[in-house]
Amino acid sequence: MPASPKELTVAADLNGGQISATVETSDDGFRTVRSHAKLFVRDGVKAYPLRGLHGHAVRVRFGLLRQRETAASPIVDGFRLVCPGQTGAASLAH
Repeated sequence: MPASPKELTVAADLNGGQISATVETSDDGFRTVRSHAKLFVRDGVKAYPLRGLHGHAVRVRFGLLRQRETAASPIVDGFRLVCPGQTGAASLAH
């Protein structure tokens, strides 16, 4: 069943650093990427609208960047990806 993600909610503590999130879709097990969206995550719990993403599979990749070597690393506490019409939700929390 095709997926069309509409919203990504992320809980993050930047600790002075940066976090980017890339949402990708694929129709062939990610041998190729059909569509993607990249965004920069803000501190706290924030929702980010997604548009124009379609595919049979969806993945979310996070990039974390500290400002200096002695600083604490940014933390992704959890995320939720909303795909209307799908049963179940993709999420990660620790």
